[in-house]
Amino acid sequence: SWGSAGARGGRDGCSPLGHRSRQQLARELRAFIRDDESRRVRILALYCAGNLGLSELSDELLRVLAESPDLEERQAAAIALAEVPRARLVPHLTAALEREHEPMLSSRLVQALLACVRRDDTRHPELVQILLARLAQADPEAGPTILALLGRCGDEAGLPPLLEAARSDVHRQASVALTALGRLGDDRALGTLLDASGHADPERRLRAVEALGHIRGSVAADRLAVVLLDRDEESDIRQEAVRGLERRLGDLPDGALAPPDPTDPLAAPIMVLLRDASAVGAGLGTRELDRRLEDAVPGLSTRE
Repeated sequence: SWGSAGARGGRDGCSPLGHRSRQQLARELRAFIRDDESRRVRILALYCAGNLGLSELSDELLRVLAESPDLEERQAAAIALAEVPRARLVPHLTAALEREHEPMLSSRLVQALLACVRRDDTRHPELVQILLARLAQADPEAGPTILALLGRCGDEAGLPPLLEAARSDVHRQASVALTALGRLGDDRALGTLLDASGHADPERRLRAVEALGHIRGSVAADRLAVVLLDRDEESDIRQEAVRGLERRLGDLPDGALAPPDPTDPLAAPIMVLLRDASAVGAGLGTRELDRRLEDAVPGLSTRE
């Protein structure tokens, strides 16, 4: 049955069904959603459309969201839309969020929008304004999702609440805001991220270091180098500093990285960063850079 198939369905707009079976099931579910007299059946059909990743039913899900007077039906449609994310759904979901004020349904719509915006590099200033209005009213569960979505929308209007949230005593809120600041990549977040990169909590440090890898300029790059060279720091945080420096080699100040102790577990990536940074700054060839590294680090061989 389509009910049991829905429980085994695919995610993210994908379905394990063959094309013929998929189309037949979509037709059946559309009929149940539109015409079945049983409210329970209509709601189950909505959930199954999402569980099976039937993106061809997204128009039907949007219709329910816009027209159904039944709150639970609208909520099921919002949950299903999060399972079939498409960038083209963003304007429709934004309009739905603007008209809906029931907290649980609004939270589901924000989750659906987050899933859709992840597939879209377009800025969404109109959505940001709605999110800012909702942020003050959001319950603790919805707040972090709104913050994450603000980071994805690419609009500087989202910066002030993210900066405030990044300094919050509420751990989950602060961590989500730090990641969102990295996605925005706005230089004005630098001070907040520098402070968080020295926070007592290792997850906050990790999120801050990850975000610093998306901030332009020598100050952010220098801080990443300091974190990387600190052998007392958590290994995953140091590795995140490596990834950030790989993106920001051109911003790295001269002398910020020193040849590593060969016993350092991250000696190899540090040496690669040193080589690549020198190449960026001096235009030296790989062979000459390898020779200089071997001269600088006793016992080092760059040969395979």
